[in-house]
Amino acid sequence: MVQFLPIAMGLAKIVPGILGLFKGKNAEDKANQVVEIAKQITGQRDPQAAVDALTADPALAMQFKEKLLDFKLAMRQVDNDQLEIVNQTIRAELTSKDKINSRWRATFGYCVSLAWLVTFLAVGFAISWAVVKQPENAGTIYNGIGQLLSSTAVLWTVALSILGVAVHKRSRDKETAAGVVQHSVIGSVVSKLTGR
Repeated sequence: MVQFLPIAMGLAKIVPGILGLFKGKNAEDKANQVVEIAKQITGQRDPQAAVDALTADPALAMQFKEKLLDFKLAMRQVDNDQLEIVNQTIRAELTSKDKINSRWRATFGYCVSLAWLVTFLAVGFAISWAVVKQPENAGTIYNGIGQLLSSTAVLWTVALSILGVAVHKRSRDKETAAGVVQHSVIGSVVSKLTGR
């Protein structure tokens, strides 16, 4: 597979501000789209040949800059659309009629937090007690505390996993209730550029 990021970085000679686009987890996808814009403008099939053609021809470079502005605008629109989705999700949660479904997640989160607090206060107390009252048994107590914490790690993993899945599922339910259809960022940018 062709790595478009190094090729797209060559376009920084024409548009220095382009470097800000190529960060984050979608950097390679964005680079691919920018290189595709360059290939469309120049009519070149080879990505490096498209970059070279843009560098050599100021008129093509100007067209590239204009198309790049459209691309950036489409990306901003996707960001705005995602913020609107978040706002609609929050509105849907606030107007939810299902009190059990809308509250159990928060209640479970508070219970997990309280259990975490109690567990580690107890551990802190046990360590303090071992050091002050029975220093000769401190090693045994520390080993016991270590075994206790390692045995509860699975419980914490399960509890936090349940909470994470519940948060994700409830967020999807609220988006659906708000009439929001979720699209990937890259798919949204492509649809904005192509008008589909």
